[in-house]
Amino acid sequence: MTAYLAGLSALSPAFAALQVLALLADTDIRGALAGGYWVVGGGWLLMQWAERGRTGQGLGGGWSAS
Repeated sequence: MTAYLAGLSALSPAFAALQVLALLADTDIRGALAGGYWVVGGGWLLMQWAERGRTGQGLGGGWSAS
């Protein structure tokens, strides 16, 4: 999750520039950008689901209850 948030933070100037250009062109792209956040987040969850299913590791990082 930290890598996801760091990536979004690093890309925020590019997103802001894209929004400025869209506003100058009189186009609203906020919905497309919000959709992109959902796609990236969903991709991360899908990757985690596939990795956990393949290795059997839980989200806790391998802690054992015993």
